[in-house]
Amino acid sequence: MFRYRPQPCTNCGKVLDAGSRPGDEEYTPEHSKQQGHGAAMICLACGHVMILEDGTLRDLTDKEIIELAGDRDLVMIQNAILAAKRAADNDGD
Repeated sequence: MFRYRPQPCTNCGKVLDAGSRPGDEEYTPEHSKQQGHGAAMICLACGHVMILEDGTLRDLTDKEIIELAGDRDLVMIQNAILAAKRAADNDGD
């Protein structure tokens, strides 16, 4: 896990300040920079995907959306977040 300056999700406004990657591999934003973009981040509150670049969260460009659309880890995490959110919403009924 790594920490960054607290800032709001660009979609829901939830304040975020840390990131990690699934699996055993140690992950830092530098891994993604070597691939030519900032670190892809997912808001745990709403599932929105953003890029952490130079310490700032931003929305994805159209090119990044296309590049990341097939990332199985991102899709798996996003689906899990959305399923948990739906389950929590249904518990309130």
